[in-house]
Amino acid sequence: MKKQILNLGKALSKYEQKQISGGECVNVDPIRKTSTIGECDPNSIYSTPL
Repeated sequence: MKKQILNLGKALSKYEQKQISGGECVNVDPIRKTSTIGECDPNSIYSTPL
């Protein structure tokens, strides 16, 4: 039974771990050429966890 419990789910990436724990991200706007630090945007390819 212990092996079954340990094998549940999949390993989370650093990005996914940051999102769950409410970590901050650098959000880049390539059009305006600016960047901000704030909440991670899972729908943006320009949002990078700190």
